[in-house]
Amino acid sequence: FDAKNSIFTGGGTVGHTLIYPHPDYGEACEQVAISKGLFFRKDDIHHGVRKAMKLYKIRTTENSSLWADDQTISNFFIEIFGEIFSHCLISNGHEISDGFAEHLGSLVLENYHSKNYWEIFDGVIPTLNYLNNKGYVLGIYSDWWSELPDLLHQLELKKFFQFIYTSAGLGVAKKQNGAFKELAKVTQISPLKTAFIGDSLELDIMPAHSIGMKTVWINHNNKSVPHDVISITSFDKITQLFT
Repeated sequence: FDAKNSIFTGGGTVGHTLIYPHPDYGEACEQVAISKGLFFRKDDIHHGVRKAMKLYKIRTTENSSLWADDQTISNFFIEIFGEIFSHCLISNGHEISDGFAEHLGSLVLENYHSKNYWEIFDGVIPTLNYLNNKGYVLGIYSDWWSELPDLLHQLELKKFFQFIYTSAGLGVAKKQNGAFKELAKVTQISPLKTAFIGDSLELDIMPAHSIGMKTVWINHNNKSVPHDVISITSFDKITQLFT
């Protein structure tokens, strides 16, 4: 790749580039439930997660600016986790008082602000070391809360990046018109000398390509690849492109 800069999308919510949630949403909700003396069947938790993911898709489709504000993001996740709890509580014969499921959801959200609920994908650290040693300027642009730099510091990843921008910090989500032009403006980078690496074809690859950036799609699930898109299936394969 003939690119001076490399920008990674540091995280979305369902799929991620550098890090991923661990435990997953169902397990995280189960842990909070147990801490409150509530015990749910595994099948109920799995069904609750499926319902929550349908709600997730609806909310993210209908609101292109959802990721542009810290409080809106938090409210969204509290609703998502609350959906899991609502299903499990009802399925297990519990009466739900107003706001109880959402309260439990807020406890799950608090846990996800800690490094203990995130794992780094295999190959990330050696790949970042490789790119740093090659002299690439590395940055992050992610649909995330403005506190992402703190989480990456906890995970000992922040040191690899010269800049970290989030949708909430910039006040514009990746799905909104002009988001990537705004990124180029605030970072003062040349799109033609930049490669954007992300896990979402719709939210990362296509908009970055539209402003002239080279792109690499981390296609974790080995989906069908458009003919003009460079795709890899794991993070460590980046070193084959940036020599």
